[in-house]
Amino acid sequence: MLKYILFLFLSFTLLYSYEELSVQKSNLGTTYILRLKSGPWSFKSSMNKVAIFIPKYYKKFSWWDALIHFHGHNCSMEYALKGYELREQLFQSKQNAILIIPNLDGSSNSGELMKKDGLKKFILETGSFLVNKKYAKKINPRIIVISSHSGGYKPMAYAIKNGGIPIREVIMFDSQYGEEDTFVKWLKEHKARRYLNLIGPSTKSSSKKVMNLLKKEGISFKTAKEGELQRKVLTKTRIVFLETKQGHNQCLSGYCNYRDYLFRSALKRYIKTDWFEGNGLDKK
Repeated sequence: MLKYILFLFLSFTLLYSYEELSVQKSNLGTTYILRLKSGPWSFKSSMNKVAIFIPKYYKKFSWWDALIHFHGHNCSMEYALKGYELREQLFQSKQNAILIIPNLDGSSNSGELMKKDGLKKFILETGSFLVNKKYAKKINPRIIVISSHSGGYKPMAYAIKNGGIPIREVIMFDSQYGEEDTFVKWLKEHKARRYLNLIGPSTKSSSKKVMNLLKKEGISFKTAKEGELQRKVLTKTRIVFLETKQGHNQCLSGYCNYRDYLFRSALKRYIKTDWFEGNGLDKK
């Protein structure tokens, strides 16, 4: 009996081992900065920070959706939040999702998250925090959607290969620099998986390799210039390559791209919105 009580105590300690560094409330929602035991870096490292944003309109259901963003080289969790206005864009999309941004190093490495089952441990501890704060009823999310900018493709690829937890969709903002086989294999394994690649000048070569591999596998996809595809087509198409004229750093926030491509994602939305009328994904 004593051993069982000790086991429960240790399990509880593991699940709720986070350290809350700060909390910020605004008209957009609530942002927590945490230090997680399963975070990218050693627990007490100043690098070991994770931002969690819960939109003000967020509603607790029997499920919760995780939206993870991996930032690029020479960036940070803080700059990804503020510089690219990711909170504002999620808020405008009205998706009932929770935004999670781990702090990566200058080369977009994600430390412990790149190891076997690293993403699974990270998500389960994040889920424990959300349950403890009454934002979620379950530790496991319904689905996981990952977005990446620039070098963030690397931790995204490792999450797919080694994460140990299913990923439903990836959204890449001038970020397809390599790991072509990883993404194609992942798409081939399950038809419900979705992929959107916003291509800039520096990611054309790798994106072309992904297209050629998809053709070899007989997997269909659509290509277009940004703004050419109607919203309905973009939303219903599983694999999409869009060529953008925007700069490398502008493609994530310009035209409110993050908002628009979250809107076409597999994330759930319970609020009706008309923000996209005459704008949004039909950028002509």
